[in-house]
Amino acid sequence: MKGEDWYIDPTGKPVFRAHFLAFGHFSEGLARTVQSGKAGFIDREGKLVIPRSFDSADDFSEGLRW
Repeated sequence: MKGEDWYIDPTGKPVFRAHFLAFGHFSEGLARTVQSGKAGFIDREGKLVIPRSFDSADDFSEGLRW
């Protein structure tokens, strides 16, 4: 784990490796991830739940993405 980026839970336990080119913080259970210039979203287990098909994306708020 040394030298790697990981998502951790509130207790400090590593949950999954942040192996994405760019990633954001969680908002409403999803985090933005960017690869090859396209944005999508992962869930709290690291599963891609919204494909990377957007040129840009912001966090979710009240169930909507800005």
